[in-house]
Amino acid sequence: MSQYLSKKLSILSLICILGVLIIHTHNLEASTFTLAAYVQNLVGGQLVRFCVPLFFLISGYLFFVNINYGAFSQVWMKLRRRVSSLFVPYLICNTLFFICIIVLQLIPWTAKFVNTDFLSMLRQDIWSIITYLYWEPAAFHLWFLKYLMLFMLSTPILLLCLSNSYAATIYALCTYSIWGVFCFQDSYAQNYLFFVAGAYLAFYKVNICRKMNPATTLFAIGAYLAWCVINVHFSDLCLPQFEIPRLTLGCIAIWGMYDYFYQMAPQMVSYLLKWCIFTFFVYLFHEPWINVYKKMALRIFGVSEMTLLISYFLIPIIMYITCVHIAIFIRKFLPKTYSILTGGRV
Repeated sequence: MSQYLSKKLSILSLICILGVLIIHTHNLEASTFTLAAYVQNLVGGQLVRFCVPLFFLISGYLFFVNINYGAFSQVWMKLRRRVSSLFVPYLICNTLFFICIIVLQLIPWTAKFVNTDFLSMLRQDIWSIITYLYWEPAAFHLWFLKYLMLFMLSTPILLLCLSNSYAATIYALCTYSIWGVFCFQDSYAQNYLFFVAGAYLAFYKVNICRKMNPATTLFAIGAYLAWCVINVHFSDLCLPQFEIPRLTLGCIAIWGMYDYFYQMAPQMVSYLLKWCIFTFFVYLFHEPWINVYKKMALRIFGVSEMTLLISYFLIPIIMYITCVHIAIFIRKFLPKTYSILTGGRV
């Protein structure tokens, strides 16, 4: 992988995690205000929704990069590495999330900042608790990690299909037909298509470093923005079958935008790269604290359209900065702990 592509994937991951933070900053109180509700529906409900599919595409690409024809030993080796880099952080963070919510519920003045009742879960049998903790999962935002690990279990079969271009085409068409066309909107199954797409690009060594044509980039940006606005105004037209091409258009738009951003502000890219190394930590630990942040903001500054709009865009940035400083602190004084929490990332 070239240095340019490595930087690009890092910056796009940073953009994607900020998009996820925006989605998780959604305030129910905004529904009573016209402009705040519209902004939340447009930005969090439409514009940044490409972030999760792009995450899956990047994950599929990184898994299959340098994988050769019939190299099942390479696949098994990568799967073993994912145990420590994904599965262990998944177990630890679900457990910590569960404990944090319990503690917050036990403190009277913090109980109002959480939306879930984990104390009632403790009355159930141990198997129900374990199932809820690690299969639901308890830390709801880790559904991405859960499905990513499930997707990776299919990589031996995927490699077998990719080894034959005809089989790969049939596999992709069948996957789209069964999981893409006939599944519900925002279905986790749709994300598997993006994981497969990333695997296809890496396995067949498609040149994704080439700068996108300006006309193509502008068309993708304009079409994606227009599509998102139409979805907000005409929600009845938001059919599940149209989500995959819409999100693909969003991925293409942000992919092309990076090239021109890098060309115009290379120093800014270098600066942002210093923040990119913490994206996985931010993803793991931004909940439940982002929910606490947004509720505290409304209690301190009051519920108004202005405070809802300002907090909607500021809280994701503040949350990211907070997580980064916590990560720096842990990495400095407890490097082994940080390594375990983030699956070996340094």
